[in-house]
Amino acid sequence: MSRSPLLIDLHLRRLRQGATHVAPQRLAAADALLAEAQVHAYGHGIAEAQLLRAQALWAAMRYDEGLKVVRQAARAAQHEGALDLLAESQHVTAQLHTARGDTLAAFAAWSKSLELSLITGQDELGIEALIGIGNLWMLHQQFDDAQTFHKLAMQQAQRLQLPLLAGKAAICLGRAQVETGQYEAAVETLTGAETLLALIGDATWLAEVHDYRSRAWLELGDVARATDECTAAWLLVCDDELLGWAQTLTLLQQARIALTVAAQDSAALSEAEAALDHARHIAARFELIDFQTQIAADWAQLAEQQQDWKRALAEFKTYRELNLAAMRRYQRAGDRDVASSKLARLKREIDRLINRMLSAPALNTASASGERPLLVERHVWQQRLQHVAAMESDFGLCLIQFDGLGDDPATTSPHLERSRMLWLASLVREDDLLTEFATGLYILLLRPAPAGWLDRIASAIQQLHAASPWESSKCRIGVVQGARGLAIDALLACAQAALVTTPVPESEGRHACP
Repeated sequence: MSRSPLLIDLHLRRLRQGATHVAPQRLAAADALLAEAQVHAYGHGIAEAQLLRAQALWAAMRYDEGLKVVRQAARAAQHEGALDLLAESQHVTAQLHTARGDTLAAFAAWSKSLELSLITGQDELGIEALIGIGNLWMLHQQFDDAQTFHKLAMQQAQRLQLPLLAGKAAICLGRAQVETGQYEAAVETLTGAETLLALIGDATWLAEVHDYRSRAWLELGDVARATDECTAAWLLVCDDELLGWAQTLTLLQQARIALTVAAQDSAALSEAEAALDHARHIAARFELIDFQTQIAADWAQLAEQQQDWKRALAEFKTYRELNLAAMRRYQRAGDRDVASSKLARLKREIDRLINRMLSAPALNTASASGERPLLVERHVWQQRLQHVAAMESDFGLCLIQFDGLGDDPATTSPHLERSRMLWLASLVREDDLLTEFATGLYILLLRPAPAGWLDRIASAIQQLHAASPWESSKCRIGVVQGARGLAIDALLACAQAALVTTPVPESEGRHACP
């Protein structure tokens, strides 16, 4: 079924919000939306669909393919002038380079993502960049740097009241604290993360909280609490076979608790053996190389306690082979980069950007001279709509669609687009916002929108369209009254429905208007 650009956009938003978490299904859905966007020559939709394809490929661990696709997304976003999507493409690029062990390329992409997020006002993306940079330092065991970035990300997320990102950053900080022996601090940090994430209910993240807190309690000698935490983590993830990473993390912790208990109770060795075998099976299925390395090390320890020296030697050899391969991978593309002059320059640039982030004022749609732009960027418009829909009840939306676009070059001429922009902008009051959502599709956010105002605006647009000497296309208008708490998707879907059902009678002469 062919969809309009706005409907394509709505489906892209729903896909982003997690209509499906399974990577193959997300990839198939993004492929379908990409094909529809290409049919409509809808540039923004093409860029966003490519971006979602790259994210799905990253989740499926198809990193080389993901890099090819995200480059296509970046080119499409740049062609559209969509800086918000360009910032996101740098974010995904950094994730892919991190997964491949390309440290310098990952740092460069995080830096670009952070810089663009400051330009576009994408606060969440800037915080994600801080978390990503911290995780890069973790990979190279630069734990002080990792904690600095994760703590900054957590504080920034809390300041902006973004509990999901604050919780995510707190998990990363808690893990770094466990790695550096700050066990009491880790327990406190992870408990804060649990509080932040309680209302969100993401099983994987909550399981990580329990797993890392279990490690901390085990190191503090409290086996009972460590066991309770590990059990809680397993109950969260055990029934979903797609949560292989989280299951493996939990099974490893189960085995380590059993190995600790086995010092006093040899019967616990069989529990450790079962947990490690289960973890190895999942890690092999999902190709979790880092976990396979840890499993081999723990199996070597278990075999020693069982006095199975042949097995212990074989497992230790497996551990060494996997560990050396990982070291070669990261040293080849990573540790060399950590000491490079290029990385030193990137670190200085990132520090400069962080200073900008901490002192950045709220995003303002007015120019520095105080003049209002005729049109605002669509991501700025969407941010404003999200705020208005959450806080206000007296507002409305007006969609204006010029039909026949793409059939006649005259309908897409720069002169005609400028003319439309000027007469539409003439209707914009001080608190209204106008954006061009797609070629020939404009949306006006009206604040306030008292009774009868939407109809008056629609009538004025009809008259201006009919009076324009350059118009030869038909025009549809759809209006919808807003309500506090109504989701953006619902608002836009209602306006789209009104747009589709609006009749388009022919006016006198060559003009057409609703």
